[in-house]
Amino acid sequence: MEYYENRLRTFDTYPPQMVPDKYEVAKAGFYYTGLSDRVICFRCDIKLKDWEKYDNAMNEHDKCLAKAEFFYTNVGDKVTCFSCGKTLFQWKSSDNPWAEHSKHSKDCEYIKMVGGDPSHHIAFTNHKNTSSNSFSLWS
Repeated sequence: MEYYENRLRTFDTYPPQMVPDKYEVAKAGFYYTGLSDRVICFRCDIKLKDWEKYDNAMNEHDKCLAKAEFFYTNVGDKVTCFSCGKTLFQWKSSDNPWAEHSKHSKDCEYIKMVGGDPSHHIAFTNHKNTSSNSFSLWS
């Protein structure tokens, strides 16, 4: 899914009335799951759903990384933890941001605060939820 054209092909059944449109979502690194409006980033595995009219795919992606306590560095796929300063990069599609953070930064105060590897919280994110633990599971 590294290539835009491959991601775009996954949007063949994406409802045409959905916003943002499939071109913007694919350009932001997402591929379509085929279910409702659920998409997954090929690089960092961020999962989004519940898109709204004025959403910008790249901005929503960055917000979700921030909710995972990372901020985007504007260099390649590098993100940095707000708490410990650890920078992670060279993401694979199978990487889980929380698990990678926990594995590479065992002394991070945020990781300690949430109790180690909180990867059991990761699922499709309703990116409109503003609470600090904004991950929601599909039913």
